[in-house]
Amino acid sequence: MIDKDLEQINSILESEDSRVELEKYYPEEYKKYISEQSLNEYRILPVLVVTAIIIGYVIEKLIKWIKEHKQKDIQELSTNLKKLDDKFVKANAFFNFGGGGPKVKKFEKTDCEIRSIVLKDKDNPSKFYKLALDFLAYNPEYVTKNLEDCFRYCETLDADAKASHLKVYRETTLKTIYDSFMNKHWYILSTEPYCKSAMYNDVRVGEVLRTYKSWIDWIHDALKAYNEALEVQLQYLQLCNQAYNNLTNKYGKEKEYKDTIDAIFKTVIKNANLSLEFNNKAFIILNDMVKFYTEALDTLVEKYKK
Repeated sequence: MIDKDLEQINSILESEDSRVELEKYYPEEYKKYISEQSLNEYRILPVLVVTAIIIGYVIEKLIKWIKEHKQKDIQELSTNLKKLDDKFVKANAFFNFGGGGPKVKKFEKTDCEIRSIVLKDKDNPSKFYKLALDFLAYNPEYVTKNLEDCFRYCETLDADAKASHLKVYRETTLKTIYDSFMNKHWYILSTEPYCKSAMYNDVRVGEVLRTYKSWIDWIHDALKAYNEALEVQLQYLQLCNQAYNNLTNKYGKEKEYKDTIDAIFKTVIKNANLSLEFNNKAFIILNDMVKFYTEALDTLVEKYKK
């Protein structure tokens, strides 16, 4: 399941006419956003305002999404995980005769299901990788300096040479971004978080509890990683927003410069959205795993109650 907002933002960025997609998904928010903007703020030609608003809106939309989900998701998973921790303590005590449990020892055997979260290869569904949350974050300061150096050099060229240099610069920079993305974040496109299930027969109760506990501890670590990933992505997008606005205000009056800024930042923001989608899928599975192990502990205890 993909978060609806992230899916729609991706559709906006992929569309040849992003304005139409944006108005379709967020008509009221879009109108409000436009009313809050002014030509003086952007200091660019009217024909370029729509593009600036689309990219600026999407960046702010992603920032808002992270702030809301950072609070909601972390709280939800933390609450569910606390219930699971308490459930495990009681179940462990139950089988240790500490909770008025049955006359059964931990070497009694039972059947059980174990669920784990992995990355599944999209092209080869039988191939799995260890889960890794994504921490995509380019360096907005480097991008800003790089663009400004390019624009300063362009001022020394005639019109034809300037247009040619900007064309080569855009192509080279976009290729660099693509190569970096595919080298460090290839798994976002090639794999997807996946819940893997396996059934085991005649397993000692004690071993079942130890396995459950190992996955509970692992989920605790994954929760910390998810929180860190959201924090990194929030700071990154805030810096992107600042860099984009500064560059647009400073150089956006010239269409060739504005097109270059937009092409680069649209790609950067698209990749950031893919990263958020990827981590959000992992979060959904993590939350489902917590619920599964909570129910599994109830089922295990219930089986041996008199």
